[in-house]
Amino acid sequence: MQKRTIYSLLLTSFVLAFAVTSAMSQSVTVGSTGVLRCVSSSVPISVDAGTDINALEIILEVQTTSGTGFLEGLTVTWDPGFTTLSNRIVKLDGVDGVSPDTVRIAALLDAGDQCLAAGVTQVATLGFTSSNDCDGTIEIIGATATCPNPAISPQRSERRSSLC
Repeated sequence: MQKRTIYSLLLTSFVLAFAVTSAMSQSVTVGSTGVLRCVSSSVPISVDAGTDINALEIILEVQTTSGTGFLEGLTVTWDPGFTTLSNRIVKLDGVDGVSPDTVRIAALLDAGDQCLAAGVTQVATLGFTSSNDCDGTIEIIGATATCPNPAISPQRSERRSSLC
């Protein structure tokens, strides 16, 4: 009985260590910029894959943190240098011009594709127009979306044929 408990603890420790390592090995970076009101601009979205990956999903939340400024006309453009993971989805149905807005993008391995190699890759650009307000700070942060089944977070990628 004691032998099985030790193996169970070792297995649990390994699973926990693997989960923490996997979660920490990938990151998403969104560029920053300062813009005047009513100006079109964009920020890059980059992925730092700790290992080769066959899918990615990025969920971003755009929110006003101070003042009344906001971003209007959000668009996502895939970067021309991002040539792998060609099955791509952009969901902007969480964008209504009222803070917070939610942007979801995903790219999945398709037949004949290669995995996205480990390292930093710019995958897309988030375009916007600043609102006609005199002041404000807007943040673009990683978010979690809850689906009917498990929650999806920006640090974890799973191969999916569609987004919820």
